[in-house]
Amino acid sequence: MIHVEPKSPLLDCAHEYFQLGLNVIPLAPLSKQPAGNWGRWKVRQQTQANIDWLFAKHTGNIAVLGGIHSNIATAYPYFVDCDNMGAFLELSAECLRLFGDTTRTLSKRGGHIWLASTLPVKSHKLVGIGEIRGAGNYIAVPPSIHPDTHRPYEFASRVASLPLANSLTFTKLELLPEVKTVRLSRLAYSIIAGDPDTIKRYSTRSEVDHALMQSLVNKAYGMQDIIGIFNKSAHEPHVHRTDTNWLSYLRAEYEKCRQRGNSNEFEQAQQTTRTYRLWVESTPSHEITHTRTGVTD
Repeated sequence: MIHVEPKSPLLDCAHEYFQLGLNVIPLAPLSKQPAGNWGRWKVRQQTQANIDWLFAKHTGNIAVLGGIHSNIATAYPYFVDCDNMGAFLELSAECLRLFGDTTRTLSKRGGHIWLASTLPVKSHKLVGIGEIRGAGNYIAVPPSIHPDTHRPYEFASRVASLPLANSLTFTKLELLPEVKTVRLSRLAYSIIAGDPDTIKRYSTRSEVDHALMQSLVNKAYGMQDIIGIFNKSAHEPHVHRTDTNWLSYLRAEYEKCRQRGNSNEFEQAQQTTRTYRLWVESTPSHEITHTRTGVTD
């Protein structure tokens, strides 16, 4: 007799969110915490195979990410997270007037309004309302079970595609850069998004600047592109952007990183990285360990 592994009831749900253009991650049972490492999905577009692998046997909760879309979409999702029902109803009506109907989900105290933009949206707080959950953020979604109420998240409305909303009347959206030719590294994107876990790895703001600069130089970005990225980055640089020395500071960092990148040792390290990446891409996933090594890009 052939043994057939039972399919996770969440797999079909995950596929539905993927078809909506969303990256989807598993959460622990009765929790809002990710079930495993999810950092890669902040910056990497998921494929259907990724969804199958993540949710084939998952039985916990489920979440969708802002600031990144799946490989079948082009618009970047973000979510208006309302901390109270009054704000949720008011902003739902405003978004309906501006953009037409969209997907909305109910939470413990309020709800989430699902929107999309042509560029990744920076996450930020909304005083008296809640927050915008964009790049580097996620929301728990149906049929997840809320850890406090033990009741499932529910849809207030649901549509086949998210409306494009590059601006809102109740808050200013800050759009982050998108790179179409050369993809940002996970480290660079995390710094640009102001990810606190990434920022706190460094002792000083100048070290954060240097890490971002080196990552961009390694990807062969030119000085003008780098200036644009630094000007839009959510992290706080060592030299304030309005300082008269701002551009001189960036150019000095750029030259320093370029010189390092031209060294023989660095070129050898880059070649080793390329060789390893080719090996990973050509090796079946079940033959590769997922144990964390502490090495980052």
